[in-house]
Amino acid sequence: MVHIVWIVFCLFAISIHEAFPFCFIDPSGCRDPDTNLDKEIGASWTTQDCMDCSCFPGPEEYLETCFEVDSSKESEHLIKAVQRYPIKVIISRIALLKTSESRKVILSSEEAQTFQCPPLPEEFLDKSEKLREVHYYITRKETSCCSKYGTPTNLHNDCESIWIQEDCRYDIVSRNSTSPCPHPFMMVGK
Repeated sequence: MVHIVWIVFCLFAISIHEAFPFCFIDPSGCRDPDTNLDKEIGASWTTQDCMDCSCFPGPEEYLETCFEVDSSKESEHLIKAVQRYPIKVIISRIALLKTSESRKVILSSEEAQTFQCPPLPEEFLDKSEKLREVHYYITRKETSCCSKYGTPTNLHNDCESIWIQEDCRYDIVSRNSTSPCPHPFMMVGK
């Protein structure tokens, strides 16, 4: 019974003439090889060699941590409290530096090439303002591409495959005619 079910399944799989496509991910960016243009995240395109591609954000990579003056309302309240006790200002600034909520900034690969931490304002040194850590990360673009077609295999001797470039597909026909091949065959990813 198991053999009969397996044979029926295989015949069904062969008869639908479909295959899983060949896919890959390129972590080096989103450049269309046909136009040599960089694509933005979210863009999709089809290459001349029949690959459907799309650009998506890759994993974030840590770049650098910088500091900025925190001008939030909570910071103003803490600064006023610290200024009442000038002896503790320096110690409090260190404590505030460690407890201030940090901020995350995502940069593109292009922005990261020339990135430098923004300088703190000169007047900051004279005040007891709260500092906040700013963590900078790079988002790299990656390309995902999948073939739009399968390659025929195990063709019967009475059949042949004909590549149709404009549709990115193979027609499987009987030799010496244009009628579809009546025999089972398989398609595999590119």
